Amino acid sequence: MTFLNDASSTQPAYSVETISLRWGRSRWLWGLGLLWVSGSIMWGNMRWGQSGSIQRSCYLKNTAPYEFPLPRPTLSLRKPVKPDWVRRLKRPFMRGVSLGMYFKTQDFDYDQFLKDISDAGASHVGFVISWYQKDVRSGTIERDPQKTVSDARLIQTIHQARARGLQVFLLPIIRLRERGPDDWRGVIKPTVLEDWWRSYRNYILHYARLSRSYGVELFSVGSELVSMEKHRQRWLSLISSVRQIFPGMLVYSANWDHYEPVTFWDSLDYIGISNYYELSKKKLPQVAELRRSWTKIRKKIEAWKRNYPRQPLIFTEVGYYSQLGTNIYPWDYTRNEQISLEEQRRCYRAFTDVWSKSKALSGTFFWNWFSRGGPKDKGYSPRGKPAECVLREWYAKIRRNEHRPRYRWIRTTRSGTSPRPSQAVGSSQKNCARSSRRGRAPLSQTNKKR
Repeated sequence: MTFLNDASSTQPAYSVETISLRWGRSRWLWGLGLLWVSGSIMWGNMRWGQSGSIQRSCYLKNTAPYEFPLPRPTLSLRKPVKPDWVRRLKRPFMRGVSLGMYFKTQDFDYDQFLKDISDAGASHVGFVISWYQKDVRSGTIERDPQKTVSDARLIQTIHQARARGLQVFLLPIIRLRERGPDDWRGVIKPTVLEDWWRSYRNYILHYARLSRSYGVELFSVGSELVSMEKHRQRWLSLISSVRQIFPGMLVYSANWDHYEPVTFWDSLDYIGISNYYELSKKKLPQVAELRRSWTKIRKKIEAWKRNYPRQPLIFTEVGYYSQLGTNIYPWDYTRNEQISLEEQRRCYRAFTDVWSKSKALSGTFFWNWFSRGGPKDKGYSPRGKPAECVLREWYAKIRRNEHRPRYRWIRTTRSGTSPRPSQAVGSSQKNCARSSRRGRAPLSQTNKKR
């Protein structure tokens, strides 16, 4: 039996035997190809993955855990960036990373941390300053000689950050020396309220003066003081006093489950939320499930944010430790579960996928770079982990979009005459040529004619 083409065709005829022979020769090639693909996938899992249910992920090459004391990195030769203290609705996205200043050694040099944060694509660094009170009933807030960073070290670190091109966000917080099972700064109930407010006021104004003198761009008047947020008049008085000292931007960092009842958002420049939402009820969920949770949260926050159209929204804290269950209890830094770099990565991926579509968000500070980092670290730091790849990718995308060229046009009558008021007509090169023929010239050309 023979399959013949049309008589007018010049193509040769093919017999059944010829077709069978060719298929027989190609089957073993198809088999080798499938075997090679399967082997490549298995090799990738073995090389990049981890045991158990953890899937393969990207890792940064040549990233080792920090070994203390850190070597002094090469000094930056660039001019320190100037703080942007101009109040306006449209501001660049804050690509932030938090850095807790927790070292008990007062002469510890944080410059290597700052260099790595800058290399990761951040534009801002958030310095976390801790003062302490004895317990939730105490009315005295004071620095701890061993745990609170000295002013001299903080000033030097601010200079180092600005020299590396990083704007500075200063976040003073309160910690408790003696804690009960459910005690934290959100349930403070001082016995003498006046004493506590006087002590807290001195604490905040001290760092407001320091921020003005050494070029801090963004300053927080408080963080997660849930039980004290109802005292609107006291907060307004404090914010007014801070503004008389500090000319930059002000924010308050509200807890993720208590940002709506805050009574003084209208007196600030930014709305800040520390973002530790429970995303699921199981360990190591798929990214799609985490995205669905974040989408619901985003819609709720954006709907509430419409009440404050003049205050941009930033997340002062977003963090996940590298352990199983981090999406369930992201706020609980005391947990000690099995290490899971993949669950941390999935949480980062879901967050960036959902919030990159939001026009309401104006900045994010990922918590917290202060840790040894690397694939054996269980802490919050993304350094040297798959999560850092996600962070770098997202910040690089934001930076590219911010620097995307945009064209403006000015309508003119004829060549050599004075321009009329500007009118935007397009941004493509095609529109450029067409508009030039119609008597419109680019802004750069019009300026030359002047």
